[in-house]
Amino acid sequence: MFSKGVVWLRNSQASCRPRQFPFHDCGKPTEKSQPQLLNFPKTTADHSLVDISYSPGGRAGGRLRLAREHGYLDAACDRSLPQWHSRWCWRLRIPVIWMERCSPHSKYGRLHLDLFTTSQALTPLGREALQGLSARFGIAGAVRITAHDGWWDRVSVDRLEPLAEAVLRTVTRPGNWELDLPLPSTAGPAELLAFPERATA
Repeated sequence: MFSKGVVWLRNSQASCRPRQFPFHDCGKPTEKSQPQLLNFPKTTADHSLVDISYSPGGRAGGRLRLAREHGYLDAACDRSLPQWHSRWCWRLRIPVIWMERCSPHSKYGRLHLDLFTTSQALTPLGREALQGLSARFGIAGAVRITAHDGWWDRVSVDRLEPLAEAVLRTVTRPGNWELDLPLPSTAGPAELLAFPERATA
């Protein structure tokens, strides 16, 4: 169910909840580093099929076109682009992979991975493979890998794109992912209860 332009997703264990799209800043946490809701611009299209017919023009549009060719987005320092890229990934049910710089002139950046646009989760083998990329690319910054997302901080700018390619290959490799479906109930079959007769005058 979609409401007020905010994406609502079905969790495997709980009811519908709004998905928060994490943004992180290097150094001490600030207000900008707090998770933000991923808000899509409202359209007149059916919300059950996310509309991707419109996208920004100019340099931003060029970055989005390259993202559709490569499978990952180089957002530079434009934090509006991941929202547009996520709409496209949502439509195709593919992982969201995007990179950004810590600042406009920084020599370091960060890479984000999120599987909220898919019905999949990383297996222990997949999480271990992603953890191994840190040593392979010599990442000294913080790394966080869970079953549903990943984050690599303070990655050298010249290694961001090779890392994004490696992450894309890793998360799509058979054996590294599994369907994220609700666990079967262990309470046994449902019991039919007698409906009380309606009182009559």
